[in-house]
Amino acid sequence: MQPHEARRLTGPNLLSYRPGAVLDVLLGGAAEEGADAEARIAAWRRHARRMLDVLGWRDEELAVRRFASGASLFASAPIDALYTATDVVDWAWEAAGAAVPDSCAFEAAAERLRLAAAGERQPALLALRDAAAARGVAFLADDDRVTVGLGTG
Repeated sequence: MQPHEARRLTGPNLLSYRPGAVLDVLLGGAAEEGADAEARIAAWRRHARRMLDVLGWRDEELAVRRFASGASLFASAPIDALYTATDVVDWAWEAAGAAVPDSCAFEAAAERLRLAAAGERQPALLALRDAAAARGVAFLADDDRVTVGLGTG
């Protein structure tokens, strides 16, 4: 099973209504399908959940979508930490392939990801998102622009 592509999802998507990051992994034939694939995906879930919790993202969700040649592994994340979220899904996949869990490696990854998330924080963006939600209007954001409200909303 090889990672294919990790990317940010800035809003509702196939796996969730929430923003986050997805990692697509490709399965390389019968040897990587079935129980082996399911075990690695289950390990990915455990590692991703543990890292999300350590980052303080306890309310974030995980989802898996299987397709013929692989799987999409999704973790929701704060809208102002989506680059960090792509690192989380990548790290969790690599950790899921490790034969023996390494607590030192986990702590080092957790610290690296904490620093990345802190550097990515955008309190003004979150305040604008919360204000839009309080008023019941749409909020859309990408790297360059924010849109609040649609038409009469």
